[in-house]
Amino acid sequence: MPGQLTFTVGGDGPLIDVEVKPSLPYQSVLAANIPHNIPSVTLPFLLDTGSPYCVVDGDFIATWPLRKVNPVAMQTGAQTGQGWWHDLSLRLHTNAGNGWPRGIVKVAALPGHFAKEPHKGIIGRNILFMGSFQFDRGTKVFSIWW
Repeated sequence: MPGQLTFTVGGDGPLIDVEVKPSLPYQSVLAANIPHNIPSVTLPFLLDTGSPYCVVDGDFIATWPLRKVNPVAMQTGAQTGQGWWHDLSLRLHTNAGNGWPRGIVKVAALPGHFAKEPHKGIIGRNILFMGSFQFDRGTKVFSIWW
């Protein structure tokens, strides 16, 4: 279903709320087993056209029942971190409630990686290439279409 998100960019850059859950196929498994809980967290993510991948601070998903089978070492900005690749479901959204759901996204989970940052994750090109976006410098409005 096509859609659009529009938001104003503040002093910390293009930040957008992202609802993070296990991938859609894994949500089905979790829902079918007791206690039927699907973990979820909403965090501010930075839209970063220079990052090839999505990254989340692994501390926020550390208690989730995700397998740790694919290690990753990565640098974002001046920081280097180590963690795990996970298939997650991400839904970018604004306070207005509309959102851009992505059912399966490969995300690097790096524990404590964004502890000193206003954002707790990065939306990289592995999602951004699926849509179009525009930034109006005069109004500081960022728009994404899909």
